[in-house]
This record gives sequence, C-alpha cells and structure tokens, in this order.
Amino acid sequence: MRYNGLNNMFFSLCKINDNHSFTSSSHTKKTKSYNYSKHHKNTLIDNKALSLFKMDDHEKVIGLIQKMKRIYDSLPSGKITKETDRKIHKHFIDIALYANNKCDDRITRRVYLSKEKEVSIKVVYFINNVAVHNNTIEIPQTVNGGYDFSHLSLKGIVIKDEDLSNSNFAGCRLQNAIFQDCNMYKTNFYYAIMEKILFDDCILDDSNFAQIKMADGTLNACSAMHVQFYNAAMNRANIKNTFLDYSNFYMAYMSEVNLYKVIAPYINLFRADLSFSKLDLINFEHADLSRVNLNKATLQNINLIDSKLFCTWLTNTFLEMVICTGSNMANVNFNNANLSNCHFNCSILTKACMFNTRLYRVNFDEASVQGMGISILRGEENIPIDSDTLVTLQKFFEEDCTSHTGMSQTEDNINAVAMKITADIMLTADRG
Repeated sequence: MRYNGLNNMFFSLCKINDNHSFTSSSHTKKTKSYNYSKHHKNTLIDNKALSLFKMDDHEKVIGLIQKMKRIYDSLPSGKITKETDRKIHKHFIDIALYANNKCDDRITRRVYLSKEKEVSIKVVYFINNVAVHNNTIEIPQTVNGGYDFSHLSLKGIVIKDEDLSNSNFAGCRLQNAIFQDCNMYKTNFYYAIMEKILFDDCILDDSNFAQIKMADGTLNACSAMHVQFYNAAMNRANIKNTFLDYSNFYMAYMSEVNLYKVIAPYINLFRADLSFSKLDLINFEHADLSRVNLNKATLQNINLIDSKLFCTWLTNTFLEMVICTGSNMANVNFNNANLSNCHFNCSILTKACMFNTRLYRVNFDEASVQGMGISILRGEENIPIDSDTLVTLQKFFEEDCTSHTGMSQTEDNINAVAMKITADIMLTADRG
C-alpha cells in the first residue's frame, strides 16, 4: 500500500526538483540549511520519489529523513565530508530497508569524478530511477601531490585518462570500478575492496595493493613493477599483457587465476596459492616460487630459468614447454604431474618427488638429482627408477617416443615405455 500523504508531511523538510523552497511561517530567517541548499542546488530530496515507497513503517522513514536533515544543518559551510557521506549512505540504505523490507534496485548510487576546478566526487542517489539526492565531496590533496580518496565508497566509478599518482585509495570500496589509461604511480590501495575492478592500460609502478580483495578483477596491459601485493586475495583474477617485474605476491591467494603473456622477472611468489590456475607465456626468470601451491594448475610456455622452487607443490599439475634451466627445485613435489617437454638441465632437483609422473621428452642434462624419488606408471603399479638411471630414462624417452606423436598422453604408451625401461634395468642387474 502506497502512503501518498507523505508529500504533505515533508513540505517543511524537503526540496522539490524545481529548486523552489518551502518553509513554515516561523522560519523566515536564512538558516544553515538554507545556505547549504543554496551552495548545493542539486542536493535534493524529492517528495515524488519518496512517495514511491511502499510504507511499512512510515514513521521510521520520517525519522530517518529528519536525521539526514540534521546532518546537513550541522555543516557550517555546506561541505560534505567523507564521514558525512558514509552517514548519508547508511541512512538511505536504512530507508530502503524499512520502506520495502529489502534493499534491491529501489535505491541505487552512482559516483562521478569531477576535476573542473578542484578534485571532487559527485555522489547521486536514485530511488526507483528518480534522482533524489546529490553529494559533492571535495577531495583534499595528499602530501605528495596526489588526492585522498581513502575509505570512500566508489563502487562502479569510471575514471579515464587521469593522473592519480601518489593518491590514496586505502580502504576504498571499488567494486566494478574502471580505471583506464590512468597514471597511478605510487598509489596506495591498502585494504581496498575491489572485486571485478578493471585496470586497463594503467601505470601502477611502486603502488601498494597489500591485503586487497580483488576477486574476479582484471589487470590488462598494465605496468605494475615493484608493486606490493602481499596477502592479497585475487582469486579468479585475470592478468594479461602486464609487467610485474620485482613485484611482491608473498602469501597472496590467487586460486583459479589466469596469467597470460606476463613479464615477471624477479617476482616474489613465496607461499602464494596458485592452485587450479592457468599460466601461459610467462617469464618467471630469477623468480622466487618457493612453497607455492600449484596443485592442479596448468603451466605452458613458462621461463623459470635461474628461479627458486624450493618445496613447491606441483601435484597433479600439467607442465608443457617449461624451461627450468639452472633453477633450484630441491624438495619439489611433482607427484602425478605431466612434465611433457620440460627442461630441467643444470637444475637442482635434490630430494624432489616425481612419483606417477608423465615424463615425455624431459631434459635432465647435468641436473643434480641426489636423493630424488621417481616412478613411472605401469598399469596400477609404480615402477621405481633410481636417480642414477635418469640419463638412461631420458635416452629411452627420446629414442622410443620421438616416433610417436603425443605418446605421453595415453596410459598405454606410458606403460610401454615404462616396461621397456624396467626390462633394461633388470637385464643390466642380471648381467651384474
């Protein structure tokens, strides 16, 4: 049931969209509220929009509107602060909750960046697609010349071709935001919430993304060198055509992430979670991937030359054309992995585990394999291979598999190679 009498009750509280004010006979003096309205001509609460509500508790709604008006009256210069914006936003949500017992598309909020004179954020509230209130939040400059957006709700904001270097977005809500062609050098996003955010062709070098929440976010064609991503939650993120040189992803949660054409030498991924992820055409030269969880990940065309993978978890992982020349891969777990066409030449594989692995045309030339455990499937059995026979193992794989396209992809072909290796080992033992 609609409460159509709401308009009459709000004549003394609200402004109509044509900017004509209505005041009682006892309030002829210009008040702070009047000055505020004059300063913000578009700061409106439209009776028509409010009357669209189904009023389950109209007295509560009236109280909330009055509370909002008291906030305006308390502002000496008519300026909206970040703290006031949070209060106003909360009251609008409360109104929607009490008016309709749910907060759905009845109330929406859009945010715009304005840089005409001074940097400001324009916040527009809509009720049933009718604009009911505008906030203009002046953004102060930081010490280093950027702008302080910290702790603002900027959901869905679109910023293009702006210089936001040295700005502060710490604690911001940036869900579904878009930053395109922006210079954001040394920008602080610490603890920001940015699910489904898009950074497109942005400069993010030396920025701070520590402990952000960036699930389903995208970094496309960005430069993000020397960036702090430690403890970041970036599951299902999409990072492509991006530079990540020297960046720090210590203990970052990046499950199901998609990395494509990423240049990331000297990157730190120590103890990061990349399980179920897909990595293709990546340069991890001199990178630290120690204790990284790559369980059930797919790695193709990866450069791991001179990198560290100490105690890395690569179980059930598919690796193809991965070059690990000169890498430290001691104690790495490759169990159940597919290592087709991988190069481990000159690498350290001390005490690594390769049980139940697919080893099609793998290069172990001059690799350090002391104490390495390796076995190949034969039916339901595991055939143990001593690390001293790795050269023989490689020889057999090269001789017996080169004439068979994709031999490693079928269990029968793996078993055939394994049986031949086993027969050769047994024959050598009998002769001894």
